[in-house]
Amino acid sequence: MVRRPLQTLLFTLALLAGCTVVPDEEPPPPTVVADDDDATEPTDGVEQIAEVTFAASLDGVLRPDPDRDSSLAELSGTWHILYWADAEGGDLVCRQRFAVESAGLVDPEEPGLCEGCAGRMRITSVEMLSGSEFEDGCGTLPPEIDLGFLVLPTGQLPNDFRQLDLVAWDGLAESGWQLARAGLGADEVDERYANLGLDVRYLALVSPSGWLGEEAGLGEVASAWSEAELLPMFVVYRGLDEAGDGDALEGPVKLSSLWTVRVGDGHSTAPNR
Repeated sequence: MVRRPLQTLLFTLALLAGCTVVPDEEPPPPTVVADDDDATEPTDGVEQIAEVTFAASLDGVLRPDPDRDSSLAELSGTWHILYWADAEGGDLVCRQRFAVESAGLVDPEEPGLCEGCAGRMRITSVEMLSGSEFEDGCGTLPPEIDLGFLVLPTGQLPNDFRQLDLVAWDGLAESGWQLARAGLGADEVDERYANLGLDVRYLALVSPSGWLGEEAGLGEVASAWSEAELLPMFVVYRGLDEAGDGDALEGPVKLSSLWTVRVGDGHSTAPNR
């Protein structure tokens, strides 16, 4: 899939519960029906697509590293790209699913991490699942709307979602740091997730030189982190009752986007309060 600019995109904050939580579902099997006729059918209601959000539902298994105190987590599960007619109203047009394998490391001493970062997640393999296998799956999307290249390998670096640096959430809410230039405190996000019975563990950052930063204008609304100018993109969380080994990426690991991509003319960039 070719990486390309979308001329009608802008970013606004998505602060609704329906946009911040991945619907509960078992990860689908990592198979692709490449020659399924339904997989090439245009998506019904594609002309209604106005907003796009992103999420992931993963499960991590720790693999101890004898050469360091930290442990590498092998994460597997599903990335989701959700195409909405109205995200606030819960009007979903369709959902793209990607079966992924990832590596996750929590170690602030890892070479190349930004100042204040605690770890990193990387997608190591990915397969796009056939939309025809799911009731809400996407068929063929117009290239000016299809954002699958954010997850799939494109041969161009950086790939926005294929490497995410992590900032520990503990202390972030008390720091007063604003995630958005227009104002969005980490404490506000923390309260919203806590009210849903969810435990926020990390803030995941994307490169400012990826498609989101350079072509979709994320840097114009998000506050950059550290001298590396990394941009906050995802909340990494789990349920309060879900098992996990402290700060390690073990057990259920879920991500939801802080931002909604709005597709359409005549918009201005502003927080979606």
